[in-house]
Amino acid sequence: MNYHSLEGDRKMWHHYGKGIYFRVLEEIIFWKRQEEEHTSVIQALAENRLESAFVQALNRYAREAKRLRKVAEQVLAQLESRGGQSDLHLISQTRWLIAQSSEQSKDFIAFLEDMKQQSRLGRQHLFVVVVDHIIRESQYFLTVLRKIPAI
Repeated sequence: MNYHSLEGDRKMWHHYGKGIYFRVLEEIIFWKRQEEEHTSVIQALAENRLESAFVQALNRYAREAKRLRKVAEQVLAQLESRGGQSDLHLISQTRWLIAQSSEQSKDFIAFLEDMKQQSRLGRQHLFVVVVDHIIRESQYFLTVLRKIPAI
């Protein structure tokens, strides 16, 4: 099996069987926490030198990542309380979370690219290196989401 192919990765997800919902929700929880923390990392690195519009936007992205993470945690708790038995409502919520998480991460990446170009800190090597690293991590999360088979 070619582990770098999308089809191979989708097959790998099938090994989770009914546990796929647990795994998907755990991924969303983990990566949304990462994105939330990354907004704080950027602000700490900027040491109060980041333009206020970017600070406000980072705070909005942190709130949205936290909101999605909290919803994923609630859905996971519901799934756990049912002994892993999903129903149409939980499946629908999980699909919604996948779509919303994907869109939010795409927006976050686009914002970070714009910030890197438009902020005066975009000329500082360390700032650019850290933001690029954060972008790559969010891109990886999008790859993980794309590889989830239709559920």
